Amino acid sequence: MTTETEPRKAPAQGPIAANPASTPSAASPPSAAPGPSAAPAPSAFSRLWRRVSTRPDPLTGVALTLPVFLAYHLGILVIPDRSDADAVSRLAFKMLDASVPAYITATFAIALVVAVIVWVQQKRGATPVWSIGRVVLESGAYALLLLVTLGWATYRLAPGIAAASPTSPPVLTKLVLACGAGFHEELVFHALLVTGASAALQSLLKLPRPTALGTTVLVSSLLFALAQYLGSYSDVTFDTFFYRALLGLLFALLYLVRGFAVAVYSHVFYVALVYFVYA
Repeated sequence: MTTETEPRKAPAQGPIAANPASTPSAASPPSAAPGPSAAPAPSAFSRLWRRVSTRPDPLTGVALTLPVFLAYHLGILVIPDRSDADAVSRLAFKMLDASVPAYITATFAIALVVAVIVWVQQKRGATPVWSIGRVVLESGAYALLLLVTLGWATYRLAPGIAAASPTSPPVLTKLVLACGAGFHEELVFHALLVTGASAALQSLLKLPRPTALGTTVLVSSLLFALAQYLGSYSDVTFDTFFYRALLGLLFALLYLVRGFAVAVYSHVFYVALVYFVYA
């Protein structure tokens, strides 16, 4: 009886035969895929420009100006002169005339509330920590630039400005009044009028943001110039009005570009320098 043996089948192979020469050995690990190249470290100039070009958020800007706020509102307790060209100062003077202890308490309470709010926000990481030294140095540079350009040209070409200056007050009075002018005029004409009125124009009249800002900057500059004549020793003339309106326009632009704190300190330093150089 014969048994028919079937031929043994070769094992099935895949569509592509394995090449032993191209197969990596178990001893050699697979090469890692190339990752993204690391970004080059920013240069010292780039880091400096980033620090200079950024501006504090509005709340931090207000907190950075608390020394100016306290210097004025406590300084008027010891100087004979007052500057009541804005509604905030007039309200403060009414409280001061009514009760000195209440006035001092309210002044410190306002400063404390702002400082605590900013401290809490910074602890939460909501606002960056800003150095007041940076703001002061930058503002001093702007004030000097204004003094040697606009201030010099105005007092050379418009003698009516120099004639409008009253008798030079004592040094402490100059410093206190400069703090009051810088803080309250920036608060009223720029922080409230430019920011608030431009937001209202955009919301109510549906104006584009550039148009609303341009309109409020122009109006605030004219009102800033007119406010300088309240309690002034001079009449309204073209040269004095033009100088003050131009100054208001420059401070408004500085406020929009660099924020409230830089605008306040620049304003304070400029007024103080004008007092000491030209008055």
